[in-house]
Amino acid sequence: MEVCAQGLIVNDTHNDIVKVEKEHWPRTPVGTIDWEVVFEDPANGLIPALSVAQKPELLIDCAAVITEALFSRRNDDDIRAGYTSKLASIAINNANENTDVVLGHITTFLRAIKDDRIERAADWTLHKARRDADTAMETASEELPDNQDPNDLTQIFADLFCDLLDRRFQVLWTGVPQELMNGRKIPYVLCAEFSLRMVRVVRTEFMPIVIPKCRHIISAAERGKPEERKKILQAKLANDMVRKELWAVWTYAWRNVMEESEFPEKPEIKPTGMLGSLVKAVQAIGDAEQDDALEAWREDVKIAEMQQATVHEIWNTLTAPSPLFEVPNEEDKAVLRDLFARTPGGLRDQIAALRQISQQSSSVGQAFDIYAKGKDLQLALLSISYQHPDTFLQGNRLLKDMLRGMTKQNVKSHLPLIDRYLADFI
Repeated sequence: MEVCAQGLIVNDTHNDIVKVEKEHWPRTPVGTIDWEVVFEDPANGLIPALSVAQKPELLIDCAAVITEALFSRRNDDDIRAGYTSKLASIAINNANENTDVVLGHITTFLRAIKDDRIERAADWTLHKARRDADTAMETASEELPDNQDPNDLTQIFADLFCDLLDRRFQVLWTGVPQELMNGRKIPYVLCAEFSLRMVRVVRTEFMPIVIPKCRHIISAAERGKPEERKKILQAKLANDMVRKELWAVWTYAWRNVMEESEFPEKPEIKPTGMLGSLVKAVQAIGDAEQDDALEAWREDVKIAEMQQATVHEIWNTLTAPSPLFEVPNEEDKAVLRDLFARTPGGLRDQIAALRQISQQSSSVGQAFDIYAKGKDLQLALLSISYQHPDTFLQGNRLLKDMLRGMTKQNVKSHLPLIDRYLADFI
């Protein structure tokens, strides 16, 4: 019996697996492979096709070919090795099981691959949709509050998420005069105007990635009454475990939005018949599959080019010249990323502690050294210095006293923002 599904030919009579022809796979309207159809379509999907196999060995063979086809590029080595190891475990641990049992394990295995591919495709689909709608969104931004559904949980979550970041900025710029200081622009991280710019970028660029990964958090509020849902979400976002989840989501979104992806290496074309096998089960995919690998590489190059162009565009938006503040440079990406890991209360406590040291300690330097152990005080030092320049930068120059125990090189290495903006005062 022979069945051909999505280019995979399963021959249960001759134990012959020919190849996987990815050029036949259906695509979504935006051009990405429709992984749900590829794997699950009842008439032509990979998983339903495996049900014709009458031998556990043939199921392993088919899954091995699919894995080899999906992860055939050189930069897929680690991912392919991981899935191949899982597949080998299934083969070894179920050597004496019947076909139905092995089919269940293989189905779970393939659906894990499917879910990973769907997630990867969805991230970029959302980015493309965002870019297409970007101009329209900016034009309509002034009208959004009036038209917004007050019960739209997704929008409520987006507002609360953006507020989490905005409140961190607010702690830093509160009390800092929003004007030039001695004719010099203030640091971006202490400027309310920049915080609005950053939050705007987060709303338009980050949220399409963040929201799908936080559906379980959003859905927790659906069971509450409409008037209580915002409070439920606020309580969820204040939970320590959820905060850890949000940090993981934030860093994931950050990598996609703010960091340039590397160009994939061009796959090495090998002579037909040299590809390996899994427990002698995987047949050589052949020249046609290598052509598929080249085509997949070309698509990945296009995606990388698109992603890099998007990163440049976003960064140019954040670093557009301002008459009021010094814009961030490339090294400041880590500062902006890691700010989300801080809490408003923690930043506020640090600023208050530095103010107390300046007011009550007879030995500012010693008190600061004791308090500073194990703490990242760069942002708090910057904020308090600009809040009270007469105390910290002029007159008694307490900032200099606090940092007296650090060499210039240590300040430059550990407090780069202080070194950049306040080197003349230490």
